[in-house]
Amino acid sequence: DETELLAAKTIFDLILIEARQSGESASPLIVRLTDVLFFYAIRQLATTQEISAGLWAVVQRPEFAKLVAAVIDEPEKDWPVEKMADYSHMSRATFFKRFSQVAGQTPNFFVAMIRMKMAAQLLRQGKTIAQVAEKVGYQSESAFSKAFKKMVGQQPGAYQKNTQYLNKTQAHLN
Repeated sequence: DETELLAAKTIFDLILIEARQSGESASPLIVRLTDVLFFYAIRQLATTQEISAGLWAVVQRPEFAKLVAAVIDEPEKDWPVEKMADYSHMSRATFFKRFSQVAGQTPNFFVAMIRMKMAAQLLRQGKTIAQVAEKVGYQSESAFSKAFKKMVGQQPGAYQKNTQYLNKTQAHLN
């Protein structure tokens, strides 16, 4: 939606203005504006079907916000349930139960989904399969390819070729 994009651009412009005005000292306003920009980005993704309803439901819950941001920032890290529970300040059992109820999926599936969404974006940007595999936390291309195929329905190379073809076709139509 054009309105959402304009709002996000306005927030980004405010961040730049604040950064220029605050000089050497860090501005607490920049942190708040960045949080708002992150919210707009997630909401925009959710409304364009780029992420599932489960991610949107989790993002809206304050007890999971820090975890979601951490997984998005560092998808290459190992994310065992115990570590995710720590981020959410819950016991492992409580975290697993609450997260699964809110997201409609297990925490491990949720992490895999975020990784594959990010992988798809990186592949569309032209990154190599090896680069993408490493960035989203896979030790080998074959393990990544298997997981990508399972989640997305295509091998990474085929996905990349299809999206490049679609982008070229759209460019010719515009």
